[in-house]
Amino acid sequence: EWSDIFKALKDKNLQPRILYPARISFRYEGEIKSFPDKQKLREFVTKSPPLQEILKKALILEKRKKGERGHKPQTRETDG
Repeated sequence: EWSDIFKALKDKNLQPRILYPARISFRYEGEIKSFPDKQKLREFVTKSPPLQEILKKALILEKRKKGERGHKPQTRETDG
């Protein structure tokens, strides 16, 4: 579930580390930042335009995946 975010951070050499299944940390501007969940990460990212750009694609993909899980595809029945 963190894979897209982890990959985006790794691609920018921010040294991401998964500390617990639901916690991620990475080095940003010389400090280690740690987040227990995606909501806290999003809150931090909104205050940091460079991180917004790095994670924009990953967070958009995550929202789409989440939306797809909650949406059942419609099927069309036809008279035969």
